Amino acid sequence: MIKLCPTCGHEVPFENRFCGNCGNKFEPAGAAAAPAKTMFFGATQTPGRAKLTVIKGEGLDGVTYLLNATERPPRRVASLLRRSALLRDGTGLHFEMHPHLVRHILLEGDFGELSTALSGVHRFPIARSRYIVASRDFLSSSIQLRLHRHLTSLKDPIERRDWLVKEKRIKGLGYKEASHYLRNIGLSGYGILDKHILNCLRELELIDDPKPPSTRAKYLATEEKLRELASVTKIHFDELDLVLWSMKTGEILK
Repeated sequence: MIKLCPTCGHEVPFENRFCGNCGNKFEPAGAAAAPAKTMFFGATQTPGRAKLTVIKGEGLDGVTYLLNATERPPRRVASLLRRSALLRDGTGLHFEMHPHLVRHILLEGDFGELSTALSGVHRFPIARSRYIVASRDFLSSSIQLRLHRHLTSLKDPIERRDWLVKEKRIKGLGYKEASHYLRNIGLSGYGILDKHILNCLRELELIDDPKPPSTRAKYLATEEKLRELASVTKIHFDELDLVLWSMKTGEILK
């Protein structure tokens, strides 16, 4: 059974409490409509230019953020903060416009706004919000958010990743997350050793244990096994983990 959203006309499963297209919350029959909760980021923004809707879990209210679609914050810093927060599509963040709107809340939202956005869609909204704020403050004060320029100034590829992981003022990144981030911004030569890749390597008897590497040395050793497999199969190293991942999941999302 379906119903139509009164705001946008989108067809929605009857049991849904929110419209997946526009984020409108359906009020129970007979209930008085509550005023929408809206939050703004900066006096220079024009309400209505763009909208980010956060759809919360059962029993929690959604929050709508009206954003300025013309502003484009530094993409690479927002990507890092997103990895720090471990946000992924499907967590409850739904975008009506370009994904750069998400970068706005990551770069401009304060602790309260971030924790509100993550509540109900992340297991640790308070801790992750602190991670984002602390990492953002450090990157802003130390390198003026020019993260890509700083990373490419480090000529040793391993040193780049080590800096992201070992810099204590950048929160929430291990070697897998740092590798994923570096690949996302166009830097090559880093293996993303998630559970699917590790299981494949174990099945091929290239490693003994599919548990995530717990130290830098173990990560580098396992990464080298992946590099050797790339050489044997003639598959580019930066594409091999995607091939293995899609074989295990049946999807291509990275």
